[in-house]
Amino acid sequence: GDIIGGIALGPLTVALKLLGITASPLANAYFEDQRAAAASAADIVSFLDRLRPAISRVRRRGGRVFLLAHSMGNWALENALNLWAKGGGLPHSMLFDEAISASGDCPFEEMGKGPLWLAQLGRLSGRVSVYHSAGDQILRLSQVVNNIQRLGRSGPTDRTDLTCYPKDRWRFVDCENLRDTGPGLSLDSSHQFYRRIPEVRDDMARVMNDKGAGGRVVL
Repeated sequence: GDIIGGIALGPLTVALKLLGITASPLANAYFEDQRAAAASAADIVSFLDRLRPAISRVRRRGGRVFLLAHSMGNWALENALNLWAKGGGLPHSMLFDEAISASGDCPFEEMGKGPLWLAQLGRLSGRVSVYHSAGDQILRLSQVVNNIQRLGRSGPTDRTDLTCYPKDRWRFVDCENLRDTGPGLSLDSSHQFYRRIPEVRDDMARVMNDKGAGGRVVL
């Protein structure tokens, strides 16, 4: 999902928020995007469910299957997995060899622990890689608008709990210190680090090649 349309004039939205004016047209546009992403949950569940036979065929031929969710796509995925689990249809078998969350524009906790949907994603994946950056300025604005820290800024609140996130099945990749030297820098460049910065792209390529250290990784 792309939240630029809703908070492109972020400093103004933040100022209005700090002043207690939450009915900013900019914030409202963002919330409309958020509601639309959540409303796609049933369609995502249906798509993934129908994809299961194809995934099985790919894996039988020795192939690998990946999931990449960026920005508000994580919010859509969160709502989809919660809906799937609530309906009792969440698969017990692995769907994805590696699931990648980048710049997740969704809450980093639920009742003091990591969000439930992450655990659900872990059950569907051979491994989960969460790429995050405290330097993501778009998520910084989103955090102000939503009044809760975003997953893509630091990972889940309990990311150091190896019982919940064993090193062989979880990767938390800190990209804060990487510098974007590419062309076309703009307001949302820091939110696009997963595709703009070569070190991040290379790391994702290693992961898709069934390599890359687990646990906490600092790029």
